[in-house]
Amino acid sequence: MRYRHLTQDERYQIAWGCDLSVSNADIARQLGRHASTIGRERARNRNASSGTYRAQQAHRTARQRRSQGSSHAHGNWIRSAHRAALACW
Repeated sequence: MRYRHLTQDERYQIAWGCDLSVSNADIARQLGRHASTIGRERARNRNASSGTYRAQQAHRTARQRRSQGSSHAHGNWIRSAHRAALACW
């Protein structure tokens, strides 16, 4: 199965479920997603001060995160840096 980003509509449904104290499993079943996807989404995008999940803020934050790209170094870069470090020794 291919990876799909959550849509804004799905995030609104997650927020609705959170407001009604619906379990992650029930929200996931409704959306056709895995329960861990819902749990990660709620944990990653909850408001730091209030602990609540808000769809609009979550979607905005997710889009910003996605536009920043990966923070993981790629293998070729690591190899090049390693060679450069060895050359300095």
